[in-house]
Amino acid sequence: MKLPRLLLPLLLATTPLAQTMEFPLELIEYIDDVKVVTFMPPSALASAPTWDPMRQAVPLSLQQALDQVRTHLENDGHQLTTIELKPVAGHRGHWHYLVRLRAPDGRPRYFSVLLDGRLLPATHEPEPYE
Repeated sequence: MKLPRLLLPLLLATTPLAQTMEFPLELIEYIDDVKVVTFMPPSALASAPTWDPMRQAVPLSLQQALDQVRTHLENDGHQLTTIELKPVAGHRGHWHYLVRLRAPDGRPRYFSVLLDGRLLPATHEPEPYE
């Protein structure tokens, strides 16, 4: 009988755990010719303010975004390389700062900062191995 076999996936899909799971948005950007990926929870994007650059001031200043990064890193010798304000592709009105730093050991570090100040770690995507 196949009925019990079909019920198990249905029961699993309706459990509270399955209903609270959210799959992150994969935000792919380029900064300094490097492909950078941020995995962003949809709830984080939903709670961040929208912004129309032609009609209003940016809700989170450049300095406030850098303060978020500095607080997270606890001023441990990282140097700012680049920061850009970028739209979130496919989500009209949502923007984020993409930050590239150089760690004390010379390695790059990346972060996205949403316009509500939420800091999200990002990573560079390695080149494909051919």
